Amino acid sequence: MVSFNTMDLKKEPDEVVVAAYRRTGDPELVGELFARYSRLTFYVCTKRLGNHDEAEDTCLEVFEKLMTLLQTTEVRNFKGWLYSVIRTACLRKARGRKTVSFSLEPLDGFDLADEEMEDEMNLRARLTDLEEALGGLEEKQQKCLRLFYYEKKTHREIAAETDYTMDQIRSYLQNGKRSLRNKLSRKASEYGGSEKQIAVD
Repeated sequence: MVSFNTMDLKKEPDEVVVAAYRRTGDPELVGELFARYSRLTFYVCTKRLGNHDEAEDTCLEVFEKLMTLLQTTEVRNFKGWLYSVIRTACLRKARGRKTVSFSLEPLDGFDLADEEMEDEMNLRARLTDLEEALGGLEEKQQKCLRLFYYEKKTHREIAAETDYTMDQIRSYLQNGKRSLRNKLSRKASEYGGSEKQIAVD
């Protein structure tokens, strides 16, 4: 097995390190990735679980999970994907309790930059959820929603581009939005319903 000098990888983007790990299976590469986000991982775990000991245990579980998940999962945005892994691990830990409690108070030793990074990771994860939910809709619903919301086209412009009738477009948009909300609600419930939803109006 090829051994990488992690010092040489510190300037490489996350995705380069992920690709190198998938090729070689060198655990030092996962260690490099985790080191970049270990402080933030502990912050998120403590904030969600409200218990430092449980947060430490969950951080270790996340690290162990990365060793296997990164071998089998195609990761395009490591930071957003890692946030999903962290929140899933926290949810599992919380479900193992008789009483679930989440701490929303600021933690000593963590500054605004940590919260801003978590917010960014959270947003990226929610956008990923939105795109996955949209991709799961019927093709005509998906097409109308993309044209209407992403490309800001009017009903008439959509009709001209697709040959759908105005009544069909209204139906596809209405039913598509309803299905999208349901998919996003189910996704949020997987994480304890704690995530803010992206509005689909």
